[in-house]
Amino acid sequence: MPEALALFQQGIEGADRLDDKDLYANGWNRLGEALLNQGDLPRAEAALLEAYRTRRLHHLELDTSYRSLGWLRLAQGDLESASALLDRAAEFAANSQSLTPAWDIYHSRALVRVAQGRLPEALSDLRIALRLGRAWRWASPANETTQIGAEAMLERVHSALVDVGNRL
Repeated sequence: MPEALALFQQGIEGADRLDDKDLYANGWNRLGEALLNQGDLPRAEAALLEAYRTRRLHHLELDTSYRSLGWLRLAQGDLESASALLDRAAEFAANSQSLTPAWDIYHSRALVRVAQGRLPEALSDLRIALRLGRAWRWASPANETTQIGAEAMLERVHSALVDVGNRL
């Protein structure tokens, strides 16, 4: 992780020098997601908020920030904020303004709804995620690595769908 942090920092500084606000925000967002995956919530929050601030200030697309901040709030146990952020990301997805795969947003929102005990709504979101995920998989490049990655991602949706269905 220390080597990855140094590389992220180099990339972010390079984007800043080039005045590429989109790349700068993407760098902070990706860093925040990496820190979130490592369980470093305070540093993940700082990075994700910098990405959001930059996107907001420069009128860039916010869907990825809403999704990532939703993941962070879920990890922090703030289900109300996670739900609101992922609802906002889903609004972008519904308006075809989203750069994030829509299936991922619905899957993430379903996980929040499961944690909130809102199982029927979670099941609905998972059904949408599965439908969108299948379309996304077939639209992705037809190389073996991409297909395997897409199948692995959809497996998470299938597993969650079966789990929620069993709970209901």
